[in-house]
Amino acid sequence: MLKVKKILISQPVPSDPHSPFYDIEKKYGVKIDYNQLIRIDPIHALEYRTQKVDIVKYSAIVFNSRHGINHFFRLCKEMRIEVSSEMKYFCTSETIARYLQKYITYRKRKVFYPVDGTFESLVALMKKKPEEKFLMVTSDINAEKYWVIFDKYGVSVDRAVMYRTVKNLSADSPLDHDMFVVYTPSGVNAIKETFPDFEQGERIFATLGATTAQAAREAGFRVDIEVPSPQYTSISAAMDDFLHENHKRIRH
Repeated sequence: MLKVKKILISQPVPSDPHSPFYDIEKKYGVKIDYNQLIRIDPIHALEYRTQKVDIVKYSAIVFNSRHGINHFFRLCKEMRIEVSSEMKYFCTSETIARYLQKYITYRKRKVFYPVDGTFESLVALMKKKPEEKFLMVTSDINAEKYWVIFDKYGVSVDRAVMYRTVKNLSADSPLDHDMFVVYTPSGVNAIKETFPDFEQGERIFATLGATTAQAAREAGFRVDIEVPSPQYTSISAAMDDFLHENHKRIRH
């Protein structure tokens, strides 16, 4: 078994000095590198208008990330669009749904998400609302897979590209970590596309969210730690337990 000594976390360096990741470093003597793997660039109003997608014509918005929420409300402000108080929001997870509180008064009757956090379950919820006109906010890449599922369930959804996902990883970057903690499907894709010959071997993959875990498996990776799970609601707690067992086994 490989002893985990070096970890890559696909998040910015924590600004909170009390971050549990700092505690994990000290507790287990591991080195943690932070690399978001991707960069999010905004699409501004002038370019957005070329898509000819009129937000006010829709009664429900679909979000698969907090980036989508941020850029939706940013563009609405930039274009002076007043979002109706009757607008409904369909989110791929409770975490994303709760993030809406940054922009709206959160009411369950207009915010929907699947209990299991899977995209298919979200689409099943949408199918129960045939009266809604749906618009999904996406990045410029990897959105086609969602429309395969929409078609499977017979749900009509239009697309609005509101931000770009840019790889923040080069082929010169050392990929010598024993554990990879990946937060988004785009992060998984950044690793796979930059290092197509990368072999996981004994190295550990930890993922946050059902869609990230699915993307990792589709890319050919083994998911060793998946959050959320019945046991864990946070990546840091799952990592702590895993490292405790990993280092104890190596010692013995």
